[in-house]
Amino acid sequence: SDIKEVVLFSGGLDSFCGAVQEVQGEKKKIALVSHCSETKITGLQNRVYHYIKDHCEGPSPLHVPAKIWKGGLFDTKDTNQRNRSFLYAALGAAVAKTISLNKVRFYENGIISCNLPFDGQTYQARRTRTTHPRFLSQMTELIEMITGEDFKYENLYAYKTRTDIIQEVIEAQKQMGITLTRSCAKSRFQGEIRHDGVCSQCIDRRFAIVASECAKYESKNEYKINIFMDELEKTQDRTMVLGF
Repeated sequence: SDIKEVVLFSGGLDSFCGAVQEVQGEKKKIALVSHCSETKITGLQNRVYHYIKDHCEGPSPLHVPAKIWKGGLFDTKDTNQRNRSFLYAALGAAVAKTISLNKVRFYENGIISCNLPFDGQTYQARRTRTTHPRFLSQMTELIEMITGEDFKYENLYAYKTRTDIIQEVIEAQKQMGITLTRSCAKSRFQGEIRHDGVCSQCIDRRFAIVASECAKYESKNEYKINIFMDELEKTQDRTMVLGF
């Protein structure tokens, strides 16, 4: 295979920036592995993928979407995404082993990756630590145990903030692609609204977009709640925004 890296690709801002760096910055042929839980996510990921494919100067990436969802088989209203990182990491490993690679790359900023505490009121159990070094180390051990071969997970953005990451995209002159990405932990929105505006991912994104002077690349109606202008009625929302 001519594919040099397997990169996990959610359609979010960080994974978009990472893919731009791989394709245009490193000139690598890569496989972008996605998990699709519903049609809206599939469409989002396809749009971001085609932007990278059509606008980045480098080898055209391969997109490997995996459609996995509960499909009504389980009677549960549990909407947390605690297992999402495990699922993504497992999918990445499956693709990597299929093409004889022993490495998978995540791209997620260190603040979200380690889910650093922004206040003293949030239970530790509610911190997902999606790509925390300990999680990646344990996943590595699991894959090595299953395959009997060396393996490695990498997070190349572990020591960067989202503002740092956006600066890389600006330098690559691909900031127009920012508006195609979505960072919100929720997925069911209509029309122009793509973010609820008050989840930790949305808040982190908004601060980084403003700090990078890239707000002009986002629609005014992008966020259901504007944390800088709207009244925040819920105590939890006010606490999280003030914490950030």
